[in-house]
Amino acid sequence: MAVTGDQDWRRLVASGASIAHCPAVFARSGVALDSFGRYRAAGINIGLGTDTWPADLLHNMQLGLYAARIMEGGDSQTSVADMYNAATLGGARARGRWGATTWAASRPARRPISSCSICRPRILGRSSIRSRT
Repeated sequence: MAVTGDQDWRRLVASGASIAHCPAVFARSGVALDSFGRYRAAGINIGLGTDTWPADLLHNMQLGLYAARIMEGGDSQTSVADMYNAATLGGARARGRWGATTWAASRPARRPISSCSICRPRILGRSSIRSRT
């Protein structure tokens, strides 16, 4: 998936928009983000998503890293840390949850990688999801 022209690229960068990147969905369709590193280097916030069932964020991080390195022709533009940040902080920034109420950047080991509970799995209804925001 790519921004098609210079004017579109400049407009995207200037807008302050965030993008949602769902590597497994893209890969299933035979496409990939043209350059994860280019978007990140331009200051575009990237939130890594799943859009799959079961939701497997670690799998999407792995696929996203592999696809980025294939599309970019090497490992110099996108790191594991970039994918981790997209999976955690990128989504928080996109939803306006970045600031005093978010996880402390100085404690990355305490940032949750997922909002689901492995110990007590359950399917949440729409009302449950709305009440958590």
